Amino acid sequence: MSTSELLALRIRQLSRHTTDLERTAETLKIARCQNREQFIQRFEHRLLKKDYQPGSLVLVQNSHLEMTVNRFKTHPRYLGPYEVECKTLGGSYKLKELDGTSLQKNVAAFRLYPYIRRGSPEFEALKEPEEQTWDPSEYVNEEIEEDEEGPDQEWSD
Repeated sequence: MSTSELLALRIRQLSRHTTDLERTAETLKIARCQNREQFIQRFEHRLLKKDYQPGSLVLVQNSHLEMTVNRFKTHPRYLGPYEVECKTLGGSYKLKELDGTSLQKNVAAFRLYPYIRRGSPEFEALKEPEEQTWDPSEYVNEEIEEDEEGPDQEWSD
C-alpha cells in the first residue's frame, strides 16, 4: 500500500471513531443490564436483605462453628434471641440481651436471622400441613395379581 492509501484508510478510521465509540458504549450498556438481571435472578434467594427494626428479636449465627469440622457438633448453631438496638452506618447491627444489656461488638447483617415465636401467626404460616396418616387396613382386602407365569416360575434370560 502506498502512503496516500494508508493516509486515506486512517482518515476513514478516524471519521468512524465517534460512531464506533457510541455503538460500543450502547452494546456495553445493554450487556451490563443483562448481566445485572441475570445476577439478580441467579442469586435472588441469597441476596434478601432484611432490615431489622429496633426492638425486633433476632438469632445470631454462631459462625465460628463453621470453621471446625467435628469438634462442636453439639454446640448451638444460633445464639439468642437478642433484641435489635439500632443499625449502624456500615450496615451491621447493635444488639442487646433481653434484659437490656448491650453486646460489646456489633454483628454483621448476614449473621442475623429473624426470631419467630412459637404460636405466632408467622410461625403457623411456616408450618407444613399435616400429612395424612396411612391406614394399612385399606389395602389388606385387595387381591394380589399374579403374573401369567405364576409366582414360582423362574426368570429366564
